[in-house]
Amino acid sequence: MWKNGDTYTTTGPLLSETTRLLEANGQPQISADKIAAGLVELAKSNQIIGESDRIFPANLYRAEFQIAEHLQRVIENNDEVSFTDAQIEKQLRKVERKYQISYDQSQTNAITDAIKSPVFVLTGGPGTGKTTIINGIVNTFCELNDYSMDINQYKDKPFPVILAAPTGRAAKHMTDSTGLPASTIHRLLGLNRSDSEQAAATKDIDGELLIIDEMSMVDTYLFKMLVSSVPNHMKIILVGDQDQLPSVGPGQVFHDLLTAKAVPYMKLDTIYRQDANSSIISLAHEIHQGELPVDFTVNQRDRSFIPCDENQIASVVQQVTERAKSKGFSKMDVQVLAPMYRGRAGIDKLNDTIQEVWQAAGSTKSVTIRQHTYRIGDKVLQLENNPEKNVFNGDIGMIVSMKQAKDEDTPSQITIDYDDIEVTYQKTNGSNLPWLIVLLSIKLKVVSFKW
Repeated sequence: MWKNGDTYTTTGPLLSETTRLLEANGQPQISADKIAAGLVELAKSNQIIGESDRIFPANLYRAEFQIAEHLQRVIENNDEVSFTDAQIEKQLRKVERKYQISYDQSQTNAITDAIKSPVFVLTGGPGTGKTTIINGIVNTFCELNDYSMDINQYKDKPFPVILAAPTGRAAKHMTDSTGLPASTIHRLLGLNRSDSEQAAATKDIDGELLIIDEMSMVDTYLFKMLVSSVPNHMKIILVGDQDQLPSVGPGQVFHDLLTAKAVPYMKLDTIYRQDANSSIISLAHEIHQGELPVDFTVNQRDRSFIPCDENQIASVVQQVTERAKSKGFSKMDVQVLAPMYRGRAGIDKLNDTIQEVWQAAGSTKSVTIRQHTYRIGDKVLQLENNPEKNVFNGDIGMIVSMKQAKDEDTPSQITIDYDDIEVTYQKTNGSNLPWLIVLLSIKLKVVSFKW
């Protein structure tokens, strides 16, 4: 069920899927009555919870309630607003002069509301100024409370503003844009790779203001652990793009918070980052609305459309990648998005194709692991969280060394640098990509507008 990100299912699909799984494992045909009886027993033992025609795994059901309870706790126990709009705006103008930036009225309102609210949600598409507003919130909050922005002055106590994101790459982006330390949520909570997301013990967060970026990627379990670690006095600001794909794990927390309208929020609409002549933003908005512009197949200054048969896709992608390389783009600048792993236009095939484009001349050292060949300099994608090494699902790195096994009992090893592969659409949430190749297939009858 939660492979699809769901937190519950209904009776009909549950009975049919259970029957299918039993038959696929060679079990004799079991009647729906027997399956229903088994579900009743699971309910009696508190392993599942029924609500109307919905059936929840008990741990997910409790997690959703705990999220609501902890948010309510923070809202009820947070100190009353201690600054007026005029006081906040006065310090904001000071920040503008200090950093030579000008906030428009919507940005001013977002910063003011965020500082005044115990819990605040900020959403907006790419280029709408979310990062700019995060900077404005941090600097204005520190000015209002007379907190130094010099991190070196907090050696014996925590910095009052805590910045975190679900992936290492997103956390690094926060650090680069604010100049302040940011971490992954897992690292912030002290979670280890072996910890169960359903019942992991987390450490309490110490600070005054918590800002989480790329919130659409946070699932139910992780958010429950996060808010349960927040002290009563801490303000929480959740930032993300509601039009991005939801989390890989169960739930769609960010979407639900916006839909419920239980906490103050603001949606940003004005595009600041991309120039007025760009066709990409308008194209994205039209597709999101379910419309295809009449000039979709017409090449523009910043995008091209290349029609081809499925058996030509690998060759076309190779040619486009070679063109990017010839223009001075690096392998880290170029990203290929494909919706599936298998097939002539799948990720596995394209990885092999593009690996040859970027392979350094004369480099022959390689290691084969699980039928995949890796070489020094290859761009790779992390698929599992490894908090101990500060590497998380979705992080991109490069192989910098490798050690070939001498015998079958010793595994080959590769060393990867994740400081900074062709991926599925999900992995690009929150990314800024200089050169993007997107594969579209007529065989894909349903693709979410959000990718």
